[in-house]
Amino acid sequence: KVFLHITLSSTSVFEFALAGIPSYIIPNLHGDKIFFNEYGFPKSTMNLENLISFYKSDTIQFKNYSAEVKKWAESYYEKFDEKLLIKLLKK
Repeated sequence: KVFLHITLSSTSVFEFALAGIPSYIIPNLHGDKIFFNEYGFPKSTMNLENLISFYKSDTIQFKNYSAEVKKWAESYYEKFDEKLLIKLLKK
């Protein structure tokens, strides 16, 4: 079972977040700033080792953070509107 996604800079952060799986974005020159500054990704102040230990030891906090990242990702998506799609395709 996956409980943490680790990446330098990948849009898969969104897919994992939609499944309630937090991501650790490895600090780097550009990618991490895009997610934190442009997309407002909920940032953890812990290093990777401490974050893993924390999530394993505190399931309530892990569930809370999982819900937070899921809500964050959902704010970037709209529900599929079949009628609108058909209307656009007919134009």
